[in-house]
Amino acid sequence: MFKILLPLLLFPLLLSAQLDKALNKKIGITEDLSSKEIRVYRKADIINFVSLFRLYQNDELVWKSEYYECHFILQEDGSDDFRKIEITSSKELSYVWLEILSSDILYLPEQAVFKYKLRGKAKIKTMDGKYESQASIMAVLDGESYAVQVRDGDKKNSFEYDNPKQYHKYYPQVDELQSFIYLLKILKKRFAISI
Repeated sequence: MFKILLPLLLFPLLLSAQLDKALNKKIGITEDLSSKEIRVYRKADIINFVSLFRLYQNDELVWKSEYYECHFILQEDGSDDFRKIEITSSKELSYVWLEILSSDILYLPEQAVFKYKLRGKAKIKTMDGKYESQASIMAVLDGESYAVQVRDGDKKNSFEYDNPKQYHKYYPQVDELQSFIYLLKILKKRFAISI
């Protein structure tokens, strides 16, 4: 039973890791970023959904913004549900770029770096005559994950966060989550997209 169940549990996780690369290929963009660019991939693992928000300055120094959504569930004809959604910004894109940089996006670490902050305060208890430290840990098993790639000239950063919105509700004091949620609010406000 365990041999059957384990692959079924791991399949969505393995598939999720490939969704951003599959979307890049479908769109026709390379893995390399422009000299000023951010890519925010949002993944809903259970339904094999991925979206990509992209803001970049092209070789002619013109700012562009793009938004794509894709459900990687094959249709009867062998295709998947893919669409490019036209977006416009409520501010000039150069202004939005500076707003994005103000979220400290170039310095945010991988989630594993601050995982220790995603738990309750430890309490010391006596168990069988010995002291033990116990802390409550909340684990969100289903939801949205994000992969971010950003470049501003020579400065580059990339990281992934699992369920940042849910963790932020329970741990609003975690500054890395605050910065990331601030970034998502900028994108939602400026482009009216669900990210």
